[in-house]
Amino acid sequence: MNRLKKIRQWFGVIPQAVSAAAGMMLVGLLLLVMFGEKTLSFAYQNQSPVSSLIAGSAGLAAAALLLYFSRHAQCKQERPVWQLAVLFGLVLILQFVIARSCWFHLGWDPGASHTAAEEIARGLPLSMPEYFELCPNNAPLTVLLAIPLWAAVKMGLAVPYVVLPYIDAVLLNLSAFAGVLCVRKLTSHPVARAFALWVSIGWIALSPYILYPYTDTFSIPFPVLALFVFLHIRKPVLKWFLISLLCFFGASIKPTVLIVFIALVGLGVCGFLAEKVGKDWWKRAAALAAAVALGAAPGLTYQKTSTVYMTGSDKPEAQLSMTHYLMLGMNGATYGGHSQADVDFSSSFPTLEERQKANLQRAWERVGERSLGENIRFLTVKAYKAYADGSFASHSSVLALDVPERTDGLSQFLRRFYLKNGDLMPICQAAAQCLWLGVLALCAVGAFRHWKRPVAALIGLTLIGLTAYLLLFEVWPRYLFLYAPFFVILAALAFEPSKEPEKR
Repeated sequence: MNRLKKIRQWFGVIPQAVSAAAGMMLVGLLLLVMFGEKTLSFAYQNQSPVSSLIAGSAGLAAAALLLYFSRHAQCKQERPVWQLAVLFGLVLILQFVIARSCWFHLGWDPGASHTAAEEIARGLPLSMPEYFELCPNNAPLTVLLAIPLWAAVKMGLAVPYVVLPYIDAVLLNLSAFAGVLCVRKLTSHPVARAFALWVSIGWIALSPYILYPYTDTFSIPFPVLALFVFLHIRKPVLKWFLISLLCFFGASIKPTVLIVFIALVGLGVCGFLAEKVGKDWWKRAAALAAAVALGAAPGLTYQKTSTVYMTGSDKPEAQLSMTHYLMLGMNGATYGGHSQADVDFSSSFPTLEERQKANLQRAWERVGERSLGENIRFLTVKAYKAYADGSFASHSSVLALDVPERTDGLSQFLRRFYLKNGDLMPICQAAAQCLWLGVLALCAVGAFRHWKRPVAALIGLTLIGLTAYLLLFEVWPRYLFLYAPFFVILAALAFEPSKEPEKR
């Protein structure tokens, strides 16, 4: 019995160790971005006119001042949720104005999805069917986009595409709102709540990503809504059904949504094993497993059927599978960036099985060709590339095509902030960089301060998993945007005094 008790204690300690590890990782990343820019900017250059050392110093100073004054803040009477809803409704109106004033067509992969979705909406044959055979991962998004575009065609809109930035606005607004509600659930501290509110609005809802209707924005609500369910739903079977439903449907659009699901399951298993196991434990486990399976089914079915619809197969032979992106992630010449040579290499194999085998072999060869020190440096550069840009590469990862010229004064004014060639865009980038590095510092404080709370372990493990994914596979700052609400929530917890973990 003593041995069993010790085993349970070890499982109980794992979440606390995860929180501490996440805090150390975030400190390391903060220092890397601030002090490594001069050496590592060859791999990625953000659009900020000030260095990350200066931006980070400003962000750290602001974070320290907020932490100092938060110690003396008094908790106020809780505002009703409807007031927040009204505020986010007003923000949504502003988002619609921005979308109307600044939208433009995108190139590269987003452009391929938008073009195909409009062709489906108009009942036309696909002009680029080979693209989806190569990249079937974008099939679910394309089918989803075809629905509002079909409605736009039926309404007679001259440019059906314009509805997509408006949907972007709604999704970003919902994501920011859900994150704020999560913080309200976790703390009543006024500074924490105010921080989460205004950072979520300015950094997420009003982000330039409002103009980029692609996987990043169409999947961002799912992880934060899964966290919302985790915090608010008490009945375990219903909770896990909804979490699974959200995560697997979101993963059909962007697979990295599953990182939070894996974190939830892993910590859930640790919590289950840390408890005293009753005689009916298997009934509880079976019920939860069934709930997860039922929740996963719609997302998995949608992913499969949409892929078949776009390619004729649920597993296209020509696809660039995850093994391709692993091989790409180990590319020492591009440091995990896109490589046409790697695409040509993968495409040279006629079958998926041959391609996957060759990808894995090439990836391992690349790791083996480097010494231990060289591999550490390689991964350090990739970590810098992932975290170097507080705007999440908002002006570096898209190709602007067919930018409409609007002559009204409001549109011209907003384009100065939101478009890449806008004269005020660099100021926004500098502000985003200061905010980002301050948020990273506050995230570390939140992880250390609340290392005994399950939610800190959950967010910490999610961010560790996200970072590990970027170190292994293709890396780009925009891949972090999916979890921007998680960074805000963990940073907001830095203002809440530490307390004993809540029982779930």
